[in-house]
Amino acid sequence: MPFSLHLFGDPLHAAAINLLLGLLFFQTKILTRGGLIACWMAGLPTYLAFGWPGFLILLVFFTAQDLAVRFTMREATRRKRSITDRKLTPKTFGGIFVPSILSGLAAVILLFSTNPTSQFLCQLAFMASLSTFLGDLISTEFGQVYGKRTFQLITLERVRVGTRGGVSVEGSIAGGVTVLFCTVMSYGLFQAGGFVIPLHELGVKEIIIVIFASVLANHIESVISGVMAQFQRKPNKMALSFIGIVIGVLLALFFTSLPEG
Repeated sequence: MPFSLHLFGDPLHAAAINLLLGLLFFQTKILTRGGLIACWMAGLPTYLAFGWPGFLILLVFFTAQDLAVRFTMREATRRKRSITDRKLTPKTFGGIFVPSILSGLAAVILLFSTNPTSQFLCQLAFMASLSTFLGDLISTEFGQVYGKRTFQLITLERVRVGTRGGVSVEGSIAGGVTVLFCTVMSYGLFQAGGFVIPLHELGVKEIIIVIFASVLANHIESVISGVMAQFQRKPNKMALSFIGIVIGVLLALFFTSLPEG
């Protein structure tokens, strides 16, 4: 069988859009040089594999992430609250690469895959990875600003706002709403762009699975964060985020693969 790529997006369009947007973000100091490289690494395979719907989902994802941080930091200043591990600095290589590594990997696998089922799972993994990370970020940010009572999931004890592994009702609700929005938006854009995997179609079941997997992964990550905080003074937030994304993707793929009935 001759080698071939399964392209849904036009290569010239992918190269041009990624080049222009990347340079724009770099010139406006949204990205560092490393962030620019990571942006291209994430954007090119995404556009080639998922077309403009997937690329737009990725763009909305990073835009929402940046706006959420800016908004909550402004609110924290107004409310005289401090937010840990958040600075308004240009996105570095790691700041782009870690949140998008699994979505980019899903795009690459889809490009080389000839099996419709594998391609469909790549689409779900793409959605779950982005929904999980954004839901976790919003939950953390809004929880630190608007959270009234924060609890440690391991012991269910009330802890100070910003404590590693702490979860607030307000933050959890914000994270859940974000996951819902991100998943439904992704579904809508894929439908609008005509992105359909042969013999497979996104439906209500898949949307519910992605939402449930993402929310569950975020709370599992909080438990892991709380455990690590017992042994490390300052656990690596980027590593924890990556673990959460992996869990969200694996849960989504697991629940999707369960036999019906």
